[in-house]
Amino acid sequence: MTLAEATSLFIETQTNDPTSSSPRTRSALRLLAEFFPKNTTTTELMLPGIREFLTRWYVDEAASQPDDKTSPDERLPTPDELIDALVRFFSWVDVTCGTTYSTRFSDILARTKTSLPIALRLTCELTETIRQPEGAFSFPEFLTSFEEGGRSQYDVDVGGETSAMDGYFRIVNVDGSCVEAVELLSEDTVGPIHFPTAVAKTLQVGYVINLEIVRGQKSWKIVGSGFAYPPEFEI
Repeated sequence: MTLAEATSLFIETQTNDPTSSSPRTRSALRLLAEFFPKNTTTTELMLPGIREFLTRWYVDEAASQPDDKTSPDERLPTPDELIDALVRFFSWVDVTCGTTYSTRFSDILARTKTSLPIALRLTCELTETIRQPEGAFSFPEFLTSFEEGGRSQYDVDVGGETSAMDGYFRIVNVDGSCVEAVELLSEDTVGPIHFPTAVAKTLQVGYVINLEIVRGQKSWKIVGSGFAYPPEFEI
């Protein structure tokens, strides 16, 4: 049975459960089925794929969703709704297909239920503060491509120091509005990066933010931002 067939069958068999057959549950399982290749079966799900679905793909979809989505069938599920739907679905798949997804995926589901709302809030705050509404990879110079493995472009001053960077930065220290982060592809530690106060209040160690920064006299300045991702995000 393919994953798409399983999600449809799950909805059909849960008609007596308003929660499991709700529009948000249907939306959550539609996202899951759309993420994986059409021929993926219910016994082929692996932790790396579920991690990417939750920590990268869902964030990109949710953060890009227009505000005028008024139809219940069009609105994406909230992180709580998504995780709850997946927990119920994986439990059903375990019984139906003899898998052990409830155990194998329990840790990532529990952690992202807490971290995803924070990542989406950070994305919203950065968008409002820095005025980059187009989302991830919106700045012209940005050369990182997640699907192709990614690369970062650094501008080097005459003196040999990097003056501009763009990429995925994992937060490793927060001191007020000053932040230290590691650029994931180069593994360079960069800081201090000056964040707007409103955004810095939400920042936590471990979160990954897609940024374009330039060197100032005393700190790095943010000139472009994409999306923020939970600590479980990996390249």
